[in-house]
Amino acid sequence: MGPILIHFEWHTYELDLINSFSHIQKNYSTNLKRNLKNAGNSNLSVVKNTKPDEIIKLFRDNRGKNINSLSDDDYVKLNRISYQGIYKGVIQTYGVYSGNNQLCAAVIFAKSKNKIIFLFSGLSQEGKNTNAMAFLINSFIKEHSMQNLTLDFEGSNDPNLARFYKSFGSKLCTYPHIRINKLPIFLNIPFRVYKWYKRNFNS
Repeated sequence: MGPILIHFEWHTYELDLINSFSHIQKNYSTNLKRNLKNAGNSNLSVVKNTKPDEIIKLFRDNRGKNINSLSDDDYVKLNRISYQGIYKGVIQTYGVYSGNNQLCAAVIFAKSKNKIIFLFSGLSQEGKNTNAMAFLINSFIKEHSMQNLTLDFEGSNDPNLARFYKSFGSKLCTYPHIRINKLPIFLNIPFRVYKWYKRNFNS
């Protein structure tokens, strides 16, 4: 028996940046506007060219503590790819610093033709409390508005992330994802059980 192809429809949210910043802002959700107002009162500052290793460390020290599916080698590869992307001009990095000069939110963006992809991010508890990620994305949108670009938020299969990305007025898009399973038929059921367990209890 040949390999089994498993087809999924994955979700992402995309925001066209070709309009003016004021026009884009009009489509922000009420909750996002309120959070941005609070963030504006939190003495936050956005800085470009944050080092990728600092962004990765921010992630590992926070949300990454509860994710076992990423190895040290995975982070090393991401770090190398990010620096190589910066050298080639296809990676942009941004960070948000708190009033006491602590990095509390940061993003690695990847550019491909007319699309900018939200590739990887880190967020501390202080960043959550001050809505630093919303503050960063809003600043990024302001900087890149009125350009022939589309911001692809990626990673939108998570309902909470999807709700956050949608609050910027972005539109839901679907794309096909295919997983190839080459296991013998008698191993397919235990393999699916194992994947289900990992996904629900060990990530």
